[in-house]
Amino acid sequence: PFDVRDLQIRGDDIIKAHPHIDIERVDEVLDNLLLKAALKPRKNNKLDLLVMAKQLINSKRDFYLE
Repeated sequence: PFDVRDLQIRGDDIIKAHPHIDIERVDEVLDNLLLKAALKPRKNNKLDLLVMAKQLINSKRDFYLE
């Protein structure tokens, strides 16, 4: 994947999984996931991407959560 649209996850999926996320930070999460998926294309599936999003958000809770 070389574009956020190529990811097997959308911003809505992240918002549903993390309802307290700062909406303005969702694009940053997607950009980070795009980099990870570009480096490991087999991780470009909804389950793996949601796990990676959770790890990212939990690692910087003050930054991503409202």
